Amino acid sequence: MARTTTERKAIRSLVWLLVIIIALIAANGASVLFNNGQWTPKLALDLEGGTQITLSPQLSTGEAVTPEQLERAVAIIRQRVDASGVSEAEINTQGNQNIVVSIPGEPDDETRERIQSSAKLEFRPVLAADLPSPDMIGEEGAEDPATDPSASPSAEPSAAPSPTASPTDASDLAWITPELQEQFDTFDCASLSAVGANVAPTDEPLITCEQDGSIKYILGPVEVAGERIADARAGLVTSSTGVTTNEWGVFMEFDAEGTAQFRAVTERLVALVGVQNQFAIVLDGSVISAPRTISAITDGRPQISGNFTEESALTLADQLKFGA
Repeated sequence: MARTTTERKAIRSLVWLLVIIIALIAANGASVLFNNGQWTPKLALDLEGGTQITLSPQLSTGEAVTPEQLERAVAIIRQRVDASGVSEAEINTQGNQNIVVSIPGEPDDETRERIQSSAKLEFRPVLAADLPSPDMIGEEGAEDPATDPSASPSAEPSAAPSPTASPTDASDLAWITPELQEQFDTFDCASLSAVGANVAPTDEPLITCEQDGSIKYILGPVEVAGERIADARAGLVTSSTGVTTNEWGVFMEFDAEGTAQFRAVTERLVALVGVQNQFAIVLDGSVISAPRTISAITDGRPQISGNFTEESALTLADQLKFGA
């Protein structure tokens, strides 16, 4: 007996449903076999439970952490968690001292170490960049010679050094090999955390970006470690005549070893031109500031000024403290 039109439509629908089910099973099976997938669905934190990691932020100065600083520390931890690829994580403050990170399941050792480790702060010279920085670093009261005709740099600018067979210092363009240049040209700031390309040994160059992905850099080897910072604070900038301005800045203080290192570096950078005159401050592999060097810092007390608001100055000061 011939099937009715309704029966034929129903059979076709069932056949297509069966095909879809088989395709989904095959796709899930391929994920299990080739991509370390699993047959059962991955539950979110509220269903699966998971791991809680409690952190206690500490400042290099030994001062008590304020609620505002605690929130900025949360932002640093959130960047680390996002970079590790963990989804459904929850990050909250506990009282006025702790940060609690809740992660679904059991994190691997690498993820746990990344979250728990101290912030890694480095100072690296800039070798190449997409854009110059509007910020500047100099001794307290120093003014930008580019905007103040009465001010003059502490050394005459020289032409950018020509690449040599092997680098002679951290600013030498010989660090930029054809291979490194190709990596820089193809590097995508949007994939910074995913590819892990913002990690490099301290004695090698680094390709990385501003935290917001706006500028891409090639940086030279580390010249000053974050541990050399004794203190950092935000405040209003004082002009060369001693008048307090309405401009916000960040004031750092290095220990004895850091003072000597920073002096040597800034004495070299102030004589360079273009982006090579910049000194990048790198936190956990991303650039948080890359000011131009307008004077050599001989006393270990540099001042960073530029387009800061009160909030951004406070944030940078806290980042420097947490990374020290």
